Amino acid sequence: MVKAQAEIWGEGVTVSTPNLDSLAKNGALFSNFMTVSPACTPSRGSFLTGTYPSTHAAVRNHIPMRDDAITFAQTMKEKLGYATSYMGKMSVLSY
Repeated sequence: MVKAQAEIWGEGVTVSTPNLDSLAKNGALFSNFMTVSPACTPSRGSFLTGTYPSTHAAVRNHIPMRDDAITFAQTMKEKLGYATSYMGKMSVLSY
């Protein structure tokens, strides 16, 4: 039996996500999304930083962003105290 994604932390574990729940209920809905690059890494870098690949330096796949590129997750961590991390394909970028 394959566990549901919500059960990956163990049986009976509940994760409270009031801010994500609020965004889902009241936030923006992306029904149409454009990207500045057809390649994965530059697109992800642009989504995370709000800048063009030429600015964050991940201009092709398998090239990390500049170490001083500021992501929205860093801002959430520094300004709002969030605990943030990147996993999966995000780990190709350097943080």
